[in-house]
Amino acid sequence: MKAGMDALLRNRAINIDRKEILITNFYNTKQERDLTEPPNCNGFGRIRHFKLDAGSGWIINPLPILPAAKALAVKSDSQIRTQVFQNSVCNWRCWYCFVDYSSLIGDPKHCLSPLNSWTKFGKQFCNNLNLGYEKHQTKIYS
Repeated sequence: MKAGMDALLRNRAINIDRKEILITNFYNTKQERDLTEPPNCNGFGRIRHFKLDAGSGWIINPLPILPAAKALAVKSDSQIRTQVFQNSVCNWRCWYCFVDYSSLIGDPKHCLSPLNSWTKFGKQFCNNLNLGYEKHQTKIYS
């Protein structure tokens, strides 16, 4: 990686003065085509499926299912669905990551301001999200 690229990405990821963070908008990305379910929350959110058993040749992965079930005091399942928002900046380039690089460089079109943009879709969708843990869900807005 070029010298200074980490500082550039860090500065793109978080703008303290404007109270903005960059998260991925999945619409019209290569990653959108790879999702099991379409993006939600105006493109900024997605459902992530976690499985204890990923199949033949893979070890059992307890994360995050078993710790989450313990913390929520619920019975653990072999698969869970979670609502996630993805950081749009990363320079790690892990071998197992299927996120295309264009979604990891902090493109300003993927900017989300928590003070403004959350209100645009939070009330419309995120409070009505059904992940199967209704008893434990916290409303973003009252």
